[in-house]
Amino acid sequence: QGMDAGVFRAVGTYSMDSGEAAVRFAVTNLNHALLGQFVEPALGGDLRLSSLRVDVDADASYSPTGTSTIKGNLNVGQLIIRDPSGMIPADPIGVVAAIDAGIAIGHAKFDLKVPLLRGTVTANGVSAGNFDARADFSSATQSGNFQLSATGFNEVLLAPLSKSFLGEKSLRSVALNATAGGKFDLSKTS
Repeated sequence: QGMDAGVFRAVGTYSMDSGEAAVRFAVTNLNHALLGQFVEPALGGDLRLSSLRVDVDADASYSPTGTSTIKGNLNVGQLIIRDPSGMIPADPIGVVAAIDAGIAIGHAKFDLKVPLLRGTVTANGVSAGNFDARADFSSATQSGNFQLSATGFNEVLLAPLSKSFLGEKSLRSVALNATAGGKFDLSKTS
């Protein structure tokens, strides 16, 4: 509706001999003018996406015989969801994350590795917690493992969310830390 929805830039190379390719791309100010039409139906009810800004910069490479990779940064900011009931606060939330992932594709099998997915969550521009994830999966064995951690999730993020069930009381201080990890085997039936 007359509002810029974001800017996309890409530059890359492709080898007709080897089939290998590389691309550097950036998305700047991808915002609620475009994303709202996709996000709002998922929110449901009377919830509306009032504000959102997404910036991405990444390098990706493709190899038909080796490992293909993506390394980059994601910045989601100014996320404000308008909730007429008031259960979701109208405070801006942000996430800054870095990813390093690779996939090796070979004769009807692939190996996926995500050695790094790390980020920080903010509320009203103040750090509200950190997260870290790592995972790998092999289609040959149909198995993999994962590790997740969340550290320092605090009252900056959680206090506004707790208002709806605390009533007149308030959350003054909290620090949540959690870790999880596991192995999975998709070849076995349960």
